Amino acid sequence: MSLPRLFLDYNATSPLLPVAKEAMIAAMDSGNPSSVHSEGRKAKGVLEVARKQISAATKCDPTGVIFTSGGTEAINAALWGMARREKDPVRQIFITDIEHSAVRDTAEAIAATGLVELHILPVTKQGVVDIEAAKAAFAKAKKPFLASIMLANNETGVIQPIADLRQDIFSNGGFLFVDGVQAFG
Repeated sequence: MSLPRLFLDYNATSPLLPVAKEAMIAAMDSGNPSSVHSEGRKAKGVLEVARKQISAATKCDPTGVIFTSGGTEAINAALWGMARREKDPVRQIFITDIEHSAVRDTAEAIAATGLVELHILPVTKQGVVDIEAAKAAFAKAKKPFLASIMLANNETGVIQPIADLRQDIFSNGGFLFVDGVQAFG
Protein backbone atom coordinates (compact mmCIF):
# COMPACT_ATOMS: atom_id res chain seq x y z
CA MET A 1 0.00 0.00 0.00
CA SER A 2 1.41 3.40 -0.93
CA LEU A 3 1.02 6.47 1.20
CA PRO A 4 -0.63 9.59 -0.22
CA ARG A 5 1.77 12.04 -1.80
CA LEU A 6 2.29 15.19 0.24
CA PHE A 7 3.82 18.31 -1.26
CA LEU A 8 4.99 20.87 1.28
CA ASP A 9 7.04 23.32 -0.80
CA TYR A 10 4.55 25.52 -2.63
CA ASN A 11 6.54 28.69 -1.88
CA ALA A 12 9.51 27.45 -3.89
CA THR A 13 7.62 25.54 -6.58
CA SER A 14 4.47 23.53 -7.06
CA PRO A 15 3.61 20.18 -8.62
CA LEU A 16 3.21 20.20 -12.38
CA LEU A 17 -0.40 20.03 -13.53
CA PRO A 18 -1.04 17.18 -16.00
CA VAL A 19 -2.30 19.65 -18.64
CA ALA A 20 0.93 21.66 -18.33
CA LYS A 21 3.02 18.49 -18.65
CA GLU A 22 1.11 17.49 -21.79
CA ALA A 23 1.66 20.95 -23.31
CA MET A 24 5.39 20.78 -22.53
CA ILE A 25 5.75 17.34 -24.09
CA ALA A 26 3.87 18.48 -27.18
CA ALA A 27 6.13 21.52 -27.49
CA MET A 28 9.26 19.37 -27.07
CA ASP A 29 8.09 17.06 -29.82
CA SER A 30 7.90 19.90 -32.34
CA GLY A 31 10.61 21.37 -34.53
CA ASN A 32 13.00 24.27 -34.18
CA PRO A 33 10.98 27.53 -34.19
CA SER A 34 13.77 29.22 -36.17
CA SER A 35 13.49 26.72 -39.04
CA VAL A 36 11.47 27.52 -42.16
CA HIS A 37 10.16 24.00 -42.76
CA SER A 38 6.63 23.07 -41.72
CA GLU A 39 7.62 21.61 -38.32
CA GLY A 40 9.62 24.77 -37.58
CA ARG A 41 6.70 27.03 -38.53
CA LYS A 42 4.41 24.92 -36.32
CA ALA A 43 6.86 25.27 -33.39
CA LYS A 44 7.08 29.02 -33.98
CA GLY A 45 3.29 29.20 -33.81
CA VAL A 46 3.30 27.42 -30.44
CA LEU A 47 6.00 29.79 -29.19
CA GLU A 48 4.07 32.88 -30.32
CA VAL A 49 0.86 31.68 -28.65
CA ALA A 50 2.83 31.25 -25.41
CA ARG A 51 4.34 34.74 -25.84
CA LYS A 52 0.86 36.27 -26.24
CA GLN A 53 -0.50 34.36 -23.23
CA ILE A 54 2.35 35.53 -21.01
CA SER A 55 2.01 39.05 -22.37
CA ALA A 56 -1.69 39.09 -21.52
CA ALA A 57 -1.11 37.66 -18.04
CA THR A 58 1.61 40.21 -17.23
CA LYS A 59 0.01 43.13 -19.09
CA CYS A 60 3.14 43.83 -21.13
CA ASP A 61 3.97 44.22 -24.79
CA PRO A 62 4.53 40.80 -26.41
CA THR A 63 7.84 42.03 -27.86
CA GLY A 64 9.06 42.39 -24.27
CA VAL A 65 8.58 38.68 -23.51
CA ILE A 66 11.94 36.94 -23.73
CA PHE A 67 12.18 33.21 -23.13
CA THR A 68 15.08 31.82 -21.11
CA SER A 69 15.83 28.41 -19.64
CA GLY A 70 14.76 29.59 -16.19
CA GLY A 71 14.78 32.28 -13.53
CA THR A 72 18.54 32.23 -12.90
CA GLU A 73 19.35 32.81 -16.57
CA ALA A 74 16.82 35.66 -16.75
CA ILE A 75 18.29 37.26 -13.61
CA ASN A 76 21.82 37.01 -14.99
CA ALA A 77 20.79 38.54 -18.31
CA ALA A 78 18.96 41.43 -16.65
CA LEU A 79 21.54 42.35 -14.01
CA TRP A 80 24.65 41.89 -16.16
CA GLY A 81 22.89 43.63 -19.04
CA MET A 82 22.16 46.73 -16.96
CA ALA A 83 25.74 46.83 -15.62
CA ARG A 84 27.22 46.50 -19.12
CA ARG A 85 24.85 48.76 -21.03
CA GLU A 86 26.75 50.60 -23.73
CA LYS A 87 25.00 53.87 -22.95
CA ASP A 88 24.75 54.89 -19.30
CA PRO A 89 25.30 51.59 -17.43
CA VAL A 90 24.03 51.41 -13.86
CA ARG A 91 26.59 52.42 -11.22
CA GLN A 92 24.92 50.88 -8.18
CA ILE A 93 22.75 47.84 -7.58
CA PHE A 94 20.41 47.68 -4.60
CA ILE A 95 19.03 44.34 -3.46
CA THR A 96 17.10 43.40 -0.34
CA ASP A 97 18.64 41.35 2.43
CA ILE A 98 16.34 38.44 1.53
CA GLU A 99 16.82 38.15 -2.23
CA HIS A 100 17.05 34.73 -3.83
CA SER A 101 20.62 33.43 -4.12
CA ALA A 102 20.43 33.81 -7.91
CA VAL A 103 20.04 37.58 -7.49
CA ARG A 104 22.48 37.89 -4.60
CA ASP A 105 25.21 35.79 -6.24
CA THR A 106 24.87 37.64 -9.55
CA ALA A 107 24.91 41.08 -7.92
CA GLU A 108 27.96 40.12 -5.85
CA ALA A 109 29.76 38.81 -8.96
CA ILE A 110 29.07 42.06 -10.83
CA ALA A 111 30.23 44.14 -7.86
CA ALA A 112 33.42 42.04 -7.63
CA THR A 113 34.37 43.19 -11.14
CA GLY A 114 34.19 46.83 -10.06
CA LEU A 115 31.41 47.65 -12.52
CA VAL A 116 28.95 48.61 -9.75
CA GLU A 117 28.65 49.20 -6.04
CA LEU A 118 26.34 46.74 -4.29
CA HIS A 119 24.04 47.92 -1.51
CA ILE A 120 21.85 45.69 0.64
CA LEU A 121 18.49 47.10 1.69
CA PRO A 122 17.29 46.05 5.16
CA VAL A 123 14.03 44.25 5.82
CA THR A 124 11.67 44.40 8.78
CA LYS A 125 11.05 41.56 11.23
CA GLN A 126 8.10 40.61 9.02
CA GLY A 127 10.43 40.06 6.04
CA VAL A 128 9.30 43.16 4.14
CA VAL A 129 11.79 45.64 2.71
CA ASP A 130 12.15 48.67 4.98
CA ILE A 131 10.39 51.24 2.78
CA GLU A 132 11.80 54.33 4.48
CA ALA A 133 15.39 53.01 4.41
CA ALA A 134 14.98 52.04 0.75
CA LYS A 135 13.56 55.45 -0.22
CA ALA A 136 16.43 57.21 1.58
CA ALA A 137 18.98 55.01 -0.21
CA PHE A 138 17.41 55.69 -3.62
CA ALA A 139 17.43 59.44 -2.98
CA LYS A 140 21.23 59.34 -2.38
CA ALA A 141 22.05 56.82 -5.13
CA LYS A 142 24.43 57.42 -8.02
CA LYS A 143 22.47 57.72 -11.24
CA PRO A 144 21.52 55.52 -12.93
CA PHE A 145 21.07 52.71 -10.45
CA LEU A 146 19.23 49.40 -10.42
CA ALA A 147 16.95 48.19 -7.65
CA SER A 148 16.32 44.45 -7.73
CA ILE A 149 13.48 43.43 -5.45
CA MET A 150 11.70 40.08 -5.47
CA LEU A 151 7.92 40.22 -5.60
CA ALA A 152 7.21 37.11 -3.49
CA ASN A 153 9.79 35.53 -1.22
CA ASN A 154 10.58 31.96 -2.24
CA GLU A 155 10.92 30.81 1.39
CA THR A 156 8.19 32.71 3.24
CA GLY A 157 5.77 33.80 0.53
CA VAL A 158 5.87 37.41 1.81
CA ILE A 159 4.85 39.89 -0.89
CA GLN A 160 7.11 42.93 -1.22
CA PRO A 161 5.65 46.47 -1.61
CA ILE A 162 6.88 47.04 -5.17
CA ALA A 163 4.11 49.57 -5.92
CA ASP A 164 5.17 51.65 -2.89
CA LEU A 165 8.79 51.81 -4.10
CA ARG A 166 8.40 52.00 -7.88
CA GLN A 167 7.86 55.75 -8.14
CA ASP A 168 10.76 56.56 -5.79
CA ILE A 169 13.08 54.38 -7.86
CA PHE A 170 12.05 55.98 -11.16
CA SER A 171 11.97 59.57 -9.89
CA ASN A 172 15.51 59.19 -8.50
CA GLY A 173 16.95 57.99 -11.81
CA GLY A 174 16.76 54.28 -11.17
CA PHE A 175 15.61 51.15 -12.93
CA LEU A 176 13.58 48.40 -11.31
CA PHE A 177 14.07 44.66 -11.81
CA VAL A 178 11.47 42.44 -10.18
CA ASP A 179 12.10 38.74 -9.67
CA GLY A 180 8.50 37.60 -9.98
CA VAL A 181 9.13 33.89 -10.50
CA GLN A 182 7.41 32.86 -7.26
CA ALA A 183 4.47 35.23 -7.74
CA PHE A 184 3.50 34.53 -11.35
CA GLY A 185 0.03 33.09 -11.57
